[in-house]
Amino acid sequence: MLARDPSLALKVKTHLKARVLRAEFADGRLPSEAALASELGVSRTTIRDALSRLEMEGVITRRQGAGTFAAATPLVKTHLENFVLYQEMIREHGYTPTVTLLQSRHEVVSGDLTRELQLKKNASVLVTEKMFSANKTPVILLNSYLPQALFQKSLTSQDLLLPIHELLARCTRERMAYSIGELIPLLPPAWLTRRLKLGRKPIALLSLQELIYNTEHQPVAKTISFFHNRLLRLKLTRRLPEA
Repeated sequence: MLARDPSLALKVKTHLKARVLRAEFADGRLPSEAALASELGVSRTTIRDALSRLEMEGVITRRQGAGTFAAATPLVKTHLENFVLYQEMIREHGYTPTVTLLQSRHEVVSGDLTRELQLKKNASVLVTEKMFSANKTPVILLNSYLPQALFQKSLTSQDLLLPIHELLARCTRERMAYSIGELIPLLPPAWLTRRLKLGRKPIALLSLQELIYNTEHQPVAKTISFFHNRLLRLKLTRRLPEA
């Protein structure tokens, strides 16, 4: 049962969206509003609000007299979908990978991060910044944000170099189940230009923003990766949905 609070509809929406994207519903059809309300322990009004938000986002479609269905979307596959480590990705391109911890710090959470990680006001998060290089050339900058409350002990620099799923498994009681991400093209600001040593000529980058979820479908971390395509290429396979 989901806890009751002012953001309950948002939590229900996030929970259902994750299940839709993981194709958990048979034939793509969601249970009725009454069934979902009973399963999650919330009112039908809350379910209706959450479904309306999902419909506006294009995640579901509702057909009068037929029910609620996951929206048909092209299948997109990338290395990132299978949680391939960045070091392995670099190695597959024929380069020698290295990872460096640039910094780690604690911050008071604010703005969108409070909502995305469902944290209380003034909660503390651990922020890490890591650089992945190919033959000593910077190609991926990874920023991670994890609630400080997850950690029961002090972390070493070696802990902070671990991939996020291993860090969660070894140093917290959480287990990463999946992530939901968005690829965003951008022109790098000055600080990112310096970090990736891009030079003076403007160049577009790709940013991958991901929310990491545990086995209870709760967000436990956020990561933002910046990719320089000087050495790496991200390939997509797009297919039409089956009839």
